[in-house]
This record gives sequence, C-alpha cells and structure tokens, in this order.
Amino acid sequence: SSPPVVASAPTSGAILPLAVNTIEPTSEDILLGRGKPVQTHPGNIRFREWLEEYRDEYERTPRHKKRLIAAEMTSILSSNGVRFLKQGPDKKSWVAIDSKEAEEK
Repeated sequence: SSPPVVASAPTSGAILPLAVNTIEPTSEDILLGRGKPVQTHPGNIRFREWLEEYRDEYERTPRHKKRLIAAEMTSILSSNGVRFLKQGPDKKSWVAIDSKEAEEK
C-alpha cells in the first residue's frame, strides 16, 4: 500500500483566514452598514421607527446621560431577540457584535 497523503503547510507565507461564526440575518435583526440592502432591511426599518418615538427625549437629555439611554435601548432590543450584525471580513457574511459596539453605533 502507498503511504498516506499529508497536506503540507503553505510555504508562500500565505495567511489562512480565521473561522468566523457567520449568521443568517432574520427580519428582526439590525444590520450595520451602508447602502440600500441595509436601509431597506425590515429590522432596520422597524429600528428607525422605534428610535423616532424616543428622539425628543434623547435630544433633551444631557450629553453625559445619552450613553445610558443607548445602553438601555440596546438592552431592550437584545432581550427581545434582536441581534446587531455587521458584515464579516469577506463582505458576504454577517457576524454579531457585542452590546458595547452596538451602543456606539
């Protein structure tokens, strides 16, 4: 019998991509990014409508407390199963971001 075939490591100095936990966005998710596909995503449309309800309160809030409002809103959405997703490194997949990153957006 012939010896087993063993794959060798790339010798060209190529860097292999890291595995990323990709997510299939649902209509509930909020997609971060630009362009019509993001703007017209059902979760983003609902998010903008929801934010509009709180716009006056947010604008009247002192600057040092606005971060607390953002954290509370992110928490409410997350507890209702909404995920904040951004495009993966390949620009074709979606990955979840943590609550701190979502608050900043």
